[in-house]
Amino acid sequence: VLGVLNYSLSILLPTTWQHLITCNVETSMFATQWLITIYSYRFEAQFAEIVWDAYLSHGMLILVKMGVAILRYLEPQLIQLPFEQLVPFLCRLPSIPLDVARHAYLIKIPASKE
Repeated sequence: VLGVLNYSLSILLPTTWQHLITCNVETSMFATQWLITIYSYRFEAQFAEIVWDAYLSHGMLILVKMGVAILRYLEPQLIQLPFEQLVPFLCRLPSIPLDVARHAYLIKIPASKE
């Protein structure tokens, strides 16, 4: 799943992806916790409910879409942060609006070239 998230970020959020690479931040440093807990840890209960409903209805790919949606929402802040602040920010996260989770459905995950 992390591989699909990485590929999706490189295509859909190239500025954020490049900033992560420049700062030597791998998605495993923050997104593993998001994915393992299906967005239940560090996210508000209502947000987690939306994610769980989506996961049970649509499967694993919605988890990638949620990650992309969250990083798209946070992109203006993320690209301003240096490494020392970037990882702690992504691990603690501010409150994410429910609309971010709802808009994740609309994200089209690009087909891999593999």
